[in-house]
Amino acid sequence: LWLITFRISKALSVVFGSLVLLFALLAIGEYSTAIHKIAGYVGLFCGGSAIYTGYATLLNATWKGNFLPLGPYTAPTISDSKV
Repeated sequence: LWLITFRISKALSVVFGSLVLLFALLAIGEYSTAIHKIAGYVGLFCGGSAIYTGYATLLNATWKGNFLPLGPYTAPTISDSKV
């Protein structure tokens, strides 16, 4: 899912990217209490970014504006001179 979010918005990429990191750290954290504690902080960041992304999406869609930025990705353009 993380790769798919690269075409949607930067905020959603941060959410899913930190979620991938969180799952990896939680798996490694089974063998190290320090890594498990770091995973907790990554989880807090992931949750906070998910709340922001959800709120920004809802606010921007409801009021039809760009009140909280999500950082939309722009598709790369291919110029004829480089082909």
